[in-house]
Amino acid sequence: MRTKLDVFALILLVIFGAGFLLAISWPLEARLFPFVMCSGGMVVALAQLILHSRKGKPVAPSAPNPNIAAMKRDLGAFGWVSAFFGAVMVFGFQWGLPLLIFLYRKFQGKAGLATAILSAIIGGVILYAISSLLHLPLYAGLIVERWF
Repeated sequence: MRTKLDVFALILLVIFGAGFLLAISWPLEARLFPFVMCSGGMVVALAQLILHSRKGKPVAPSAPNPNIAAMKRDLGAFGWVSAFFGAVMVFGFQWGLPLLIFLYRKFQGKAGLATAILSAIIGGVILYAISSLLHLPLYAGLIVERWF
């Protein structure tokens, strides 16, 4: 073995292989999910092992990037994703998604007020149309469930 990544890939290959073998005797409906997940994991682990075995010498892991601008960008993306989940949890999909579209377009996209509002309205209408046409029950959110 060349690196810790190879050992990790080998361990994952064994775990996914064991999960695949354990699910063989299960009924079709029960084994479908483990088959899909474990076969995908085995393919990725095998690809990792094959790619590392074809290299001439092991590559040392790169040092973390001390670039402050990149760190701010990553924290900003993490903040928007967290805000999405928080808005959906608190306000539900029907109100949280348009709210996040408005906030993202206004502050991150630096769009004008009218453009941000129009984007939020269009997003809300599309979400409502899809959920109505497909009869999908969307999560209502903590506030909407409790008070409306």
